[in-house]
Amino acid sequence: MGVAARVHCNAPGPLEELRRDFAWFASRGPNSGEDALELQLRLSAPTAAARGRLTLWHPGRYRAYDEGAARHIVYADGAQAGYDFSARRGWVASPSPERLRELGYLALLSRAGEALERRGRHRVHALGLGAGGRAGLVLLAEGGGKSVLALALLRQTALAILSDDTPLVDAEGRCWAWPLRLGLRADADLSSVPSHWVRPFYRLGRQPKRVIDVDYFAPRVSSGLPAAWLFLGRRGAGPPRLRPARPGAVAAALADALVLGRGIAQMSEYMLGWSPQRLAQLAGLAAARIRAARALARSAQGVVFEMGQVLEELVSERA
Repeated sequence: MGVAARVHCNAPGPLEELRRDFAWFASRGPNSGEDALELQLRLSAPTAAARGRLTLWHPGRYRAYDEGAARHIVYADGAQAGYDFSARRGWVASPSPERLRELGYLALLSRAGEALERRGRHRVHALGLGAGGRAGLVLLAEGGGKSVLALALLRQTALAILSDDTPLVDAEGRCWAWPLRLGLRADADLSSVPSHWVRPFYRLGRQPKRVIDVDYFAPRVSSGLPAAWLFLGRRGAGPPRLRPARPGAVAAALADALVLGRGIAQMSEYMLGWSPQRLAQLAGLAAARIRAARALARSAQGVVFEMGQVLEELVSERA
């Protein structure tokens, strides 16, 4: 149950970077389903003039204009993007190869994520792990150390991985793989990872990262596992320990990480809209996410995971 995406670019560099970012999905083989997406990347200065009515405005980030089913996005740095929601075709233009790769990566995540939601699989902001044919989700805030913890567990345990950031869940309480490259801080200690699997990833207005290709851990990826544990991550001093989580705490964590999707690359410039049709679609997505959250809360045991001093130091040094 995948989503096909065709990406074209007039320069080989950004296209190769995206191929490596999504390498695990390419290895699954082609998918010719109805949710096929198409994205054109242009390494050039944008020349298109914004048309239509101003629909969205995020001060300091972008302005979005709508004309029928087409949306034109003008970013504060001069990059531009467009998307036709009815045809599922989009484009991104920037004279910077790093910015082109960043916007192309985020556009693919946003549009593929919503297409998967229409098929009943929703991204949850968590580290997804597998053991004994069952899945556990570690819910931590953005920047809380999910990728660092994933790398440490890959090194030191035999656990399977579904995703370090956004595994998929469905209304039956099952968890599915959505493995992207691991992203860590530029000063993270990656000496144990072969250098040919490590690349830089530049982000406008944010600290650059280094990413580890999925090929480094692809044999450990698992999918289609029933959810058995929901770990609510808490950072702090003292030894690591586990304790039962209150139902209210589990519900609040799932509302944040799944229903609202905070920390997930949904991209408001593609996701939001004020037309009656778009509002109805968003209401449907919210209802489906709530059903998936309820299924997880019913099927999985909620546990507070107090990371403790050892893991706190690990995250502080490498996250």
